[in-house]
Amino acid sequence: MSLYLDCCTAPANKLDTLFRKTKTTPYIYYLPVPDDVVQHRLKLAKERQERQKQQQQQQKSTRSRKSRSRSRSRSRSRERGSSRR
Repeated sequence: MSLYLDCCTAPANKLDTLFRKTKTTPYIYYLPVPDDVVQHRLKLAKERQERQKQQQQQQKSTRSRKSRSRSRSRSRSRERGSSRR
């Protein structure tokens, strides 16, 4: 039971010394992120955006190829249909 009492009687300021907190209530406790971690995350985000742009460009090019091939096949089928009449 002594562990329970120690836990409950611990000063509330302990969190204030270990973490930073927001000024609004209820308080949100947090740890700031180091600058090197921030730079690494920004680098990863930039790389992710570049990959997404490349994928979108590839999808657009394949869509345009498909639409061109569809229009060709439609025109061919129209030519065949008109010659049968």
